[in-house]
Amino acid sequence: SEPFDPRSGDGDGARGLVLLLERYGAQVEIVRSVPEAGSDVRVLVLQDRLDDEQRAGLASFAEAGGLVVMADPQSELSGGTLDAAPLPTDDVPAPTLGGGAESEATVSLGECSIASLGHLRGLFVRDGVKFAVPVDAPACFGDSRQAFAVAMPAGRGAVVALGDNRLFTNDLLPYADNSGLATALLSPHPGERVSILVGSEAAKSVADIGSGERTLADL
Repeated sequence: SEPFDPRSGDGDGARGLVLLLERYGAQVEIVRSVPEAGSDVRVLVLQDRLDDEQRAGLASFAEAGGLVVMADPQSELSGGTLDAAPLPTDDVPAPTLGGGAESEATVSLGECSIASLGHLRGLFVRDGVKFAVPVDAPACFGDSRQAFAVAMPAGRGAVVALGDNRLFTNDLLPYADNSGLATALLSPHPGERVSILVGSEAAKSVADIGSGERTLADL
């Protein structure tokens, strides 16, 4: 498995995120290609392993009314288009669980203009960034100038850029409101369809072996 693999139970994998979303009623699919524009699905990219065609397709998907959550701050679809400043978290160790979200958080909610995130208290982030907030763009976990989460309008949809992807890994998902951020964005209501886009450049897995229509005789 690779880091951020939604099929991996390793500490840097994201199998826990899949189980969490399914527990909240989401139908989760792990895909390598961008869903068709106009599809009733929310798309999450944990790490940008997309090619240029897929990035363009994802932008078109958002413009057609789709919601894209880009957790990789290095992606052209998020950090590549916004000036980013490192968070002063200094790779802090994980706190003891059970102390409450406020005590576990390294990033507080601050000013929040994204309605679906307004109930959250804080996030545990070890090494992330805050983006420069474009004019009139809703944002949370910061202020009107710099924020960890920025919702950038795109046509009839939006791309929500997050300043860290490690907070959704198995190791860090249990802390503060990291899991609450995931469910608020991706599974606010039971029955939501979620596509976790791993991209064409992600390593092949066991699930990819044996796919196709040609038989052994054809080969």
